[in-house]
Amino acid sequence: MIRPIVILRRFNSSYLNTKQQIDKFLSQPTWSVKQLMKPNQDSINKITIDSNVIRKMLALSGLKSDITPEREQELINALKSQMTFIGHLYNENEMNQETESSNDSIFRLIATDHKANPPLTLDTLLEQIEKLPSEVNSEKGEHGFDITEINSRNDHFFTIKTK
Repeated sequence: MIRPIVILRRFNSSYLNTKQQIDKFLSQPTWSVKQLMKPNQDSINKITIDSNVIRKMLALSGLKSDITPEREQELINALKSQMTFIGHLYNENEMNQETESSNDSIFRLIATDHKANPPLTLDTLLEQIEKLPSEVNSEKGEHGFDITEINSRNDHFFTIKTK
């Protein structure tokens, strides 16, 4: 048995009693992302995407890359809008120009277009350890302790007991 679904649309209500009515209702869009997004033309214009990026994305997606210039421009505009939207998700303010142009920290167009991080080496780790502060910061919830309190048998060295 299909339960009737009440739909509210522009202050009208009606019932969906059959599967066909439900399918028909769900197949028709009632809103779009464009209605929700108010694009800021300044932030969209700062983003530069050329046709090579679009063609590469199409090829990597397994889609046909032989598109008309009009369709290509539509895809470029859509991608710019998406990048602006993603920027707003990460930042409360506008995306900064550095993120938009380098395209490597928040939004990566294509995996091969980002700059790889330098490899982590032992020397790099040792440098980072040396830069760590050596004092206890109680504001961060850190509490110091006396290491000699751990070893009650001897004040000068530690002993390891095996079970």
